[in-house]
Amino acid sequence: MPAKSKEKITFISHAKVKAIKVVLILLSLLLLMIPVWHLVAVFQGRSHVLVMTLIYPVVLLRLVYYLYKGIRAVEFDSSFLYVMEGDMEVIVPLSNIKKVDIRNLAGIYEITFFDKIQSGSELFFKPSLIYPLDFNKQDAKVNELRDYARKAKQKIEVNPGNQLTS
Repeated sequence: MPAKSKEKITFISHAKVKAIKVVLILLSLLLLMIPVWHLVAVFQGRSHVLVMTLIYPVVLLRLVYYLYKGIRAVEFDSSFLYVMEGDMEVIVPLSNIKKVDIRNLAGIYEITFFDKIQSGSELFFKPSLIYPLDFNKQDAKVNELRDYARKAKQKIEVNPGNQLTS
């Protein structure tokens, strides 16, 4: 699916990212209630303290926190990568992309940059919430991003060190 020069290709839209973050907040509140319910049962004498029932919600809360922190709206065209950082859009030239690799089978991709951006030298994103089910479509988009990044790196002119500038 070749894109026009100024047509943005979107992985997950900004509106969907906001909705997902609200769901993650509600999920974290639910996870916080599990140890509270368990402690109430212990104080009422209906249950014994099991350390594992208190550890599982903490581990899941940590996972939800990193998912909340890491989910971003990512778009690209033939020249730039557009990343939503809060309410502002960070524009990164595709020539700054070092590599795009898949991190796990759930569909989390990692973009490594030559120069750091506001969020660091790496960016993690998920192309789709149902990634394993629509991997053909999403992998085609990621491969297109890789091709654009490779072409952008080839277009960079490197001036020789002894060349005088005007």
